[in-house]
Amino acid sequence: MEKKARQSFISDSENRTANILNKSDYIFLSWICAISVLSFLLVGYDKIQSARSGRRVSEFQLCLIAALGGWPGGFLGMLTFRHKTVKPGFKLKFAAALLVWGGLIFARQMWR
Repeated sequence: MEKKARQSFISDSENRTANILNKSDYIFLSWICAISVLSFLLVGYDKIQSARSGRRVSEFQLCLIAALGGWPGGFLGMLTFRHKTVKPGFKLKFAAALLVWGGLIFARQMWR
């Protein structure tokens, strides 16, 4: 009897876990991960190009990618590469991108 109850509990918890995320959630999380990786790489590329005096990635492009979901990767890139962390103007723009990103997350949750 105890074994049957334990199996029932396991299957119930698996069913609840399976129902937490649907297909659109996986697509959304995949988008956030992919755009965050892109944002991280763009910050690193811009850091390399700034040292070489090469063609740079514009602040507008970095903030746009952050606002479209790449904020976590961009922030991690800023900390990892120590790039654009001193410029108050960029930090303000990046914070505004965070607000847009947060708005997208909020809208996604409300749309769900």
